[in-house]
Amino acid sequence: MSGYLRFLSGAVLFLFPIFSLGQVDSTEVGSNIDSSITALEEQVKLIKALQFSIEAEIEDTAWVVYHNDTLWPVYISLGSLSPSERATRTTGVLKDLFVDAQELSKDQFEVQLKNNLLQITMYDKVIYSISKEDASLEGMPADELAVIYIDRIHTSFKPLVSFIDFQDLGLRLGKVVLIIIILTLTIRLIGWLFSKLKKYIYDQKEKRIKTITIQDFELITAQRIVRSLFFIIRLLKIAIIIFLVYLSLPAAFSIFPWTERLASELISYIIDPVTGFFWATVNYIPNLITIVVIVYIWRLIFSFLNYVAEEIAKEKLKIKGFYPEWSRPTLNILKVVLYALALIMIFPYLPGSDSPIFKGVSVFLGILLTLGSSSAISNAVSGLVLTYMRPYRIGDMVRVEDVTGVVAEKSLLVTRIKTPKQEMITIPNSKILSSNSLNYSNSVEENNSVVIYGQVSIGYDVPWSKVHELLINAADQTEGLEKKPEPFVLQKSLDDFYITYEINAYTQKVKEMPRIYSELFKHIQDNFNSADVEILSPHYRAVRDGNESTIHESDHGSSKGEES
Repeated sequence: MSGYLRFLSGAVLFLFPIFSLGQVDSTEVGSNIDSSITALEEQVKLIKALQFSIEAEIEDTAWVVYHNDTLWPVYISLGSLSPSERATRTTGVLKDLFVDAQELSKDQFEVQLKNNLLQITMYDKVIYSISKEDASLEGMPADELAVIYIDRIHTSFKPLVSFIDFQDLGLRLGKVVLIIIILTLTIRLIGWLFSKLKKYIYDQKEKRIKTITIQDFELITAQRIVRSLFFIIRLLKIAIIIFLVYLSLPAAFSIFPWTERLASELISYIIDPVTGFFWATVNYIPNLITIVVIVYIWRLIFSFLNYVAEEIAKEKLKIKGFYPEWSRPTLNILKVVLYALALIMIFPYLPGSDSPIFKGVSVFLGILLTLGSSSAISNAVSGLVLTYMRPYRIGDMVRVEDVTGVVAEKSLLVTRIKTPKQEMITIPNSKILSSNSLNYSNSVEENNSVVIYGQVSIGYDVPWSKVHELLINAADQTEGLEKKPEPFVLQKSLDDFYITYEINAYTQKVKEMPRIYSELFKHIQDNFNSADVEILSPHYRAVRDGNESTIHESDHGSSKGEES
């Protein structure tokens, strides 16, 4: 073909000046000689360019082949299809069209012009498309070339029955039987291997396969582990057998021409997904590298923030106005923000991030989280506010509404208080933020002590000075109350039948307040009984009609005995 083009171009170069000069009058030769030479030079350049272009394009020549007959060559690409792809596609179309055909007529072919291409079709299926370049390379019009191609297809057509050799058919059947025998032996071998594996696993029970325990609790027994392994082995065996049977079917179908197409289709069901997954994975590698780089940078940032937070918590690094107990909560807030930024940066690189289903699931989860965690978010925000307000610390003696105890745990959502009765009370942070709280430990740090107090109601017949003296003596006798500053008494109210007195005393042992209160009340009762002074409750009224005193006889007698 290349020699033919060289000959054609040389002939054109040789004949062109003769034809040109032959058409010019002899009187005009002198005046037109220059223009003819210029035109000749342009034609030479054009022919050389055409020759170079065609030779470059036909180097990758492919052939359309059907039933081992070479039908025609394909020199150039068409669109995105290379010559080899065009030839392979045409061969495949012919096999599909004639797989079950017993006869073929030229009238079944159609030739139609579409998109500047002359298409050879049959049953509305395009067999081959002829371009102007294809026709130029063959040196004939496209419609004549189409007729030649149709004739070649018709000549090469043979019904499958016409070339069936019964000896060859018996050989092919023998190959199928051989495939079945090999498949059967392979399946039996797999069954034998798996039975040996199951026996080995059973023998390892209580040797290498032992019961998994957490402390004294048996999480998974050895027998259950063995049963689980047997189940996995059975599934693996079934999967391998199905895979082998599936592979043997294309091997058997490819032996016969009638089922050769089924063999290629069955193989494509495995090859196409595998190759698709492989190339998808390869194409995803740049995105994966980007994600790895982002994660690595974020890990470095987190490591630095953890180091700074630990140094602040240990008070090795001090920042003015920033308390050590703020380090961990602040670190958690920064982590949440950085995780959100990392997710925003990584999200476009995730596989399927542009899928509408992926976006829909993301929106659904976001709405579900928002609607289902309103109270949790409220507690979390309250926890952050309490952290930076610093109303209490772990180990402080506090009172929140009617709960008094030591702060045992602080978290973002709740605070746990341990009462003097060893009860662990969990209080949501939102409730603590919306209610009044009292920190006894903080009061001791700021004022060096706190005041504890108790009230008694005494009748008007007892002088107030005596009541003051008895209450102060009781405070002095109570262990845990400070001598300095001195205890003092306040008269809280003058009611109809009694006066309410309040003893106030200082203490630093706020975590022992329940014991101190109990001992103080005990001494108040003993002192008043010893002084023959009745302690009347706010709802009790004494009527002197001969009834005995409210003082116990044993206490009254003992006090008189002591006085005597």
